Amino acid sequence: MQHYLILQYPYDTIQIALCQQGKIIQEITEHKFNAIRRTIPNMQALLDQHNLKLSEISCIGVNVGPGPYNTLRALLTMANGIHFAAKIPLISCNALKLLEFENQTENSLVILHAFLDHVFYRMKINNAITEGNCHISELIKIINQQKTSSIVAIGNGAEMHKALLIDQCKNLKFLEKTPAFNALQTLAEQIYEKLKHKDFEKSYVQPIYFDKI
Repeated sequence: MQHYLILQYPYDTIQIALCQQGKIIQEITEHKFNAIRRTIPNMQALLDQHNLKLSEISCIGVNVGPGPYNTLRALLTMANGIHFAAKIPLISCNALKLLEFENQTENSLVILHAFLDHVFYRMKINNAITEGNCHISELIKIINQQKTSSIVAIGNGAEMHKALLIDQCKNLKFLEKTPAFNALQTLAEQIYEKLKHKDFEKSYVQPIYFDKI
């Protein structure tokens, strides 16, 4: 049975899990201030507790953001280092797509915080996709250009700017509880789907970072 490790950085913590067939066997969550120095020891601890060697792992799956750049880059650098040293395949997933997948509606807008009042976004309107990053005021203009009467907003950026978005975007709707970031279980499932098809990275994983910000 194929085992694999997954890593992601949902802003305040770093999450690591040992998985098998799309299910999490065991996970470890560390606050971001401790997590970088603890990431490799925690990965080894997961393997040791299940009598596994690194060489027996099918891949390392990583959520490559977008997200806060410095910590995300450090996490991906560690994954790349393991890939280089141990020849473990890498698989990546996009945080915007994962959150969209979790909350499937006909028209959706995933907003993740970038820095200050800038955001990363992914908008799906009638299956047409637009994504990038910009100041929240620019995103409001984009939202108001849409012809549809109902777009569901999700993500920590949506929650952060909720009052402004409700005030200025009449076609934007919020769930009773706004999902901030994708669940680790969703990453486990999507990495497994890619693993089944051997959809490995051809080289190293890179953080998603749109040109305009």
